[in-house]
Amino acid sequence: FLRLNRNINHTAIGLMGRGLGCVPALFAAAFKPESVRALGLERPGPVWHEEWLQLSQSPLAREWNEWMKGRSAQKKELREKMRQIDPVYLSQEISCPVLMSTGLEDAEHPALPGFGLFNLLRTEKAMQIFTDEAQDPDHKKEHQQQVEFLIETLRTKD
Repeated sequence: FLRLNRNINHTAIGLMGRGLGCVPALFAAAFKPESVRALGLERPGPVWHEEWLQLSQSPLAREWNEWMKGRSAQKKELREKMRQIDPVYLSQEISCPVLMSTGLEDAEHPALPGFGLFNLLRTEKAMQIFTDEAQDPDHKKEHQQQVEFLIETLRTKD
């Protein structure tokens, strides 16, 4: 869509994703590095699936874990298929600057899988860590910092 819009410079796109929305943002950055020039990831969702499924208390993780019960013959095949879409395996392909945020007390988007992804990135990167959800209860500060990062990064790329 962005590449078809003539009013948008499709060689300087900044993407932001939150939770599950981080996954398509990571895929776009990995497969379109000539277009995606900055990446903001707020509390990445299902990354490093095996850990995320064990730690997350999100409805998606609960549903997936429940669905996996009783399917022992298919578990190995399903896990292999999930690995194919796990953004951790794309981390080496990300070349744009990344700002990631995570909350240490966030039960839906646990910090550990996010840290795993962050450590695998081999590009300019920074992380903002919220140690206490009371620091930013409505996530406005977190979101504003992501927007400012994207604006500043894209401004300096011109």
